[in-house]
Amino acid sequence: MIKFFRKIRQKLLSEGKTGTYLKYAFGEIILVVIGILIALQINNWNENRNSRIYEVKMLSEVKFALENDVEYFERMVDRLEALDSTTTTFINLAYNQSLFQDSLFLNEENKGRWYLLRTGIVYLYNSGPYQAIKSSGMDKISNDSL
Repeated sequence: MIKFFRKIRQKLLSEGKTGTYLKYAFGEIILVVIGILIALQINNWNENRNSRIYEVKMLSEVKFALENDVEYFERMVDRLEALDSTTTTFINLAYNQSLFQDSLFLNEENKGRWYLLRTGIVYLYNSGPYQAIKSSGMDKISNDSL
């Protein structure tokens, strides 16, 4: 292809057709510019496509993290309710000045809940996806309402 254009240029210059050569040169420049613009457009399209893929991936990770956090906090609510019930029972025993008996451990109502008085409750959440979005830039997310 390059040989073909080179032959045309050499033929026009050797024949002394300067005006025709300038038209040819101008046309060749236009073709090069059009080729560059097409390449830039394809590159922009590819970058936008990759950005959308990244956005969907990050939002999927955030959704997964939120679902896991909701499940975790639902378990924590159950645990806090059990702790509240156990604490109330323990406070009632102390308020009534009842003697602590081993039968309290064996009672079906209290069985397995006394350990809650000895342990703390830690609230954890998965901040990984949020930190990833924050470090990569919030501009990667195209939906402003999120």
